Amino acid sequence: MTKKRTRVTAAMAGVPADLEAANALVGEIGTLQRQIDRIDLDLSEAVAALKKQAGDDAKPLADQVKAKVAALMAFATANRETIIPAGRKSVSLSQGTIGFRLGNPTVKIAKGQDDAVVATFERLGLGRLLRREVNIDKEAILREPGTIQGLAGIGVAQVETFYVKPLDVASEQAVTTSTVTDPARLQPADAA
Repeated sequence: MTKKRTRVTAAMAGVPADLEAANALVGEIGTLQRQIDRIDLDLSEAVAALKKQAGDDAKPLADQVKAKVAALMAFATANRETIIPAGRKSVSLSQGTIGFRLGNPTVKIAKGQDDAVVATFERLGLGRLLRREVNIDKEAILREPGTIQGLAGIGVAQVETFYVKPLDVASEQAVTTSTVTDPARLQPADAA
């Protein structure tokens, strides 16, 4: 289950007076979350069963549609010149339309041949067919956050989140408390 972010104010829930009361509150949250998880699981199982039943019911019909489309395609391919007017791609019938569509052209590069094609383009003077991109290396900036300190238009931020993770519950409740932008307080990504 994904993390659920909820805005909670002190007035919405009783604020515990001590660690023992906080522990009891975590237990209550765990009990409630397990009930929610059970409801979600029951829903998922019911939806899965309905989808399977619908798929099973629709399969014979889908097989018939597939066979009829194949039969129509064989007929249209064999009789294309006589049934589709010149300059047209389809023909309207009283029950619908049949025809042929030509898709948009796409460039296909053989698997693993990107570098060879680039080298060939460069060798043949076809550089205009190549695109070169310059991107900011955000990972490098995160490794050295002090190097950008004071530069306009860029900064490093880190969100601090309060969370509650009861025992035996897959999900946790989290609330974003603040955003840290002071480089001295930032934690490396692997320590978070």
